[in-house]
Amino acid sequence: MTKHILSILVPFILSSVSAQTPEVTLIISPTDTEIGEVLTLTVKSNVQGKVEIDNLPGSFGYGYNIASRMETEMDHTTGNITTYYFSSRTGTFGKSGKYKIGPAWIKNGNKTYKSNTVIVNVGKKVPMSIGGVSAQQLKQPAFGSIQMNETSIYEGQSIVTSAKIYSKFEPTFLDGYLAYSSNGTMETHDLGGTNNIKVVQERFKGNEYFTFEYDRKLVFPSGTGQIRIDPYRMRLHQGYKNFELTSSASIIKVHPLPPNPPEDFIGGVGNFNVTREVDTSKIKQGDVFKLFLTIEGVGNLHNTLKPNLNLPKGFIVYGDPTVTENVTFNSRGAEGSILYEYNIQVSTHGSINLPGTTISYFDPTSAKYIQVASEDHPLEIEKDKAYIAIEEAAEIKSTTPEEIVSRTQPKMSQQIISNNSIYGSPLFWSGVSAPIACAFLFIFYLKRRERDAEHIEQKQVIRKKDKQLGEYVDNCKTLLHSEKSDEFFSGVEAALRKAFEVNMKVKQDRIISKQEIISHLKSSGKIDLLSDVNELFKTCEESRFSFATNDTSKDQVFNQLTNVLNRIDV
Repeated sequence: MTKHILSILVPFILSSVSAQTPEVTLIISPTDTEIGEVLTLTVKSNVQGKVEIDNLPGSFGYGYNIASRMETEMDHTTGNITTYYFSSRTGTFGKSGKYKIGPAWIKNGNKTYKSNTVIVNVGKKVPMSIGGVSAQQLKQPAFGSIQMNETSIYEGQSIVTSAKIYSKFEPTFLDGYLAYSSNGTMETHDLGGTNNIKVVQERFKGNEYFTFEYDRKLVFPSGTGQIRIDPYRMRLHQGYKNFELTSSASIIKVHPLPPNPPEDFIGGVGNFNVTREVDTSKIKQGDVFKLFLTIEGVGNLHNTLKPNLNLPKGFIVYGDPTVTENVTFNSRGAEGSILYEYNIQVSTHGSINLPGTTISYFDPTSAKYIQVASEDHPLEIEKDKAYIAIEEAAEIKSTTPEEIVSRTQPKMSQQIISNNSIYGSPLFWSGVSAPIACAFLFIFYLKRRERDAEHIEQKQVIRKKDKQLGEYVDNCKTLLHSEKSDEFFSGVEAALRKAFEVNMKVKQDRIISKQEIISHLKSSGKIDLLSDVNELFKTCEESRFSFATNDTSKDQVFNQLTNVLNRIDV
């Protein structure tokens, strides 16, 4: 009987495996990098075989880190289980440029399977200057300093920072890392894979050291004046021995922007451009057309303000624009584009030239405000008599009280008024007061609508943050069983911060700091929750900042995040 069952099941299983569609995926992290920065190339496949990657330039050099592993994934809809094989290697680019890497190939017997391709942008190496090192530090077995590419910047400008460690012994791993922080608010974005640490030998102050960079970030300081970056701490290990070190501090000088910026200044600091498109050149009076405005460039693009369209008379913005952001963070700053999609209603008619939209930004290199403009758009607007009649009626309704009084004010005349005239009669004053009362009621309605609009806008900001929180949690779920541990733990931190933005009803579109969260929990008396939140932040930091793969269970961390979110009450 058992043999009979096996004779049925074995062919079925083999046919299921053979029917499985081969999958090969090339993953490169990060895709925005610079000369000499370590990145990881991973080939993921559900078939085994020899791995080769095409289109690697001559300037690319493989590192010594090679890893292979196997994972199983279940499709909960069908119940099918798929085994995936991962082959990873590290490497660096020696020349800047835009590279199309791949496809990767899996060769299995006489069959070959092909992957996707990946675009990698390699920038020039950002020159970093090391902070002050004291004579006392030079006497220690190991010491650290905070590196920066700039020490004097303008408000809104970004800098690149990293921890630079010098050790007289060859380190095997580190732990207990407490990141550098600021006495002001800093918006930070991780650069590169924090798990990819390259130890090299370097001569410094006449001595040979083992050195490496760590915790590389893109930083947007807030405020002006001197901002101090406080030291970081860590334990550096060599086998069973360890040495605890505290780095030196650093100072950034942030200059305010020059006074009297142009009226069309969007708050951008960097280098930007503006382009514009309309979906039609011919339209009927009263109809709505779409206007697409794109701001692209590099700097603090993600923090720029919505531009002012400066439309001519007869063009009305219909509702709020739809905003689509495509922004990445690299050593140059926030780079990419922001697309604004407007609905514009036309109440005029004739041949009209829609003048270009202008924006101004501040260029820190020339220390000047720069204005750029989009192209003009000629429009042919067909006259619509029915729309004109409707608009005239609406104009009468919206007439101001002064205009109504002016129109109803009797003119001085030498003519003697007959006793039979209605002037001064109750009917006359009813006719005068009714339009005035209507006008005041209309003004009251407008002001109330403004207040309601402001309240709705605030609620929309909170709803947007709540939606982003859901997206962050879903993204963490997706990364649970992937090799992107760095992105997973960064996502957990982002979800945690976003949850407190919703809970604390932060109306501004900004990232709250860890210190704000701690202060909020202390003032609320939620000590137990504070302990768990601190523990979750610490776990994420330690899991991201390590020499090798961390054994921390991502499932366990995700469960901790879910538990904390349920208790935050968002």
